[in-house]
Amino acid sequence: MKFKPPTFVRYVARPLSILLFGSLAAFFIVCIAELFKEAISHTLTFRMAAFALVGCAVIVFGFWVFATGLWDKLFATITVNSDQIVWKCPLRRTRRILMHNVHYAGIEYEDSYNGLPYAYIYISAAPYPKEYAHKINKLRCRDDFLFFRFSTELKDCLIKTIPSGRSVALYDCDDFEANIHRRKAKKKKRK
Repeated sequence: MKFKPPTFVRYVARPLSILLFGSLAAFFIVCIAELFKEAISHTLTFRMAAFALVGCAVIVFGFWVFATGLWDKLFATITVNSDQIVWKCPLRRTRRILMHNVHYAGIEYEDSYNGLPYAYIYISAAPYPKEYAHKINKLRCRDDFLFFRFSTELKDCLIKTIPSGRSVALYDCDDFEANIHRRKAKKKKRK
């Protein structure tokens, strides 16, 4: 079965991010063109050059954040077959892990900027690294470690597909959505 990012991500976040970074790319090109135009006409002032360079640096930083932090979340898909699990993302290398190499599967949280617990399902040939507890977003997919946004359908598919005894951590989270709603309600009560 093939799993994609949530509907909101596919139909709202993707187009908005493409529009945002497309306009940033256009602004970047305009900044560079104006910088060269002023330099050629010898009317370039220090203030104009500083503004253009700072603008370019901000745009490059935005592209870097998008490429390292958001790209995989917006465009990655995962396919679960009887013999392998395949993770694909445009402009990234396709990652595969064979079922006989899967020894660990579980749920881990992202260290998000807004404090909400975003869950991911990981599939691995080795134990989950303890130094990355609740920081799965700091890791990258490799041929022996894959992760994808949590969904009940993906969890159920993995429980059926992964050989028995290897997906114990996935069974423990049957009421995962209820736990998230309880945490959100507790945070609201505290405020």
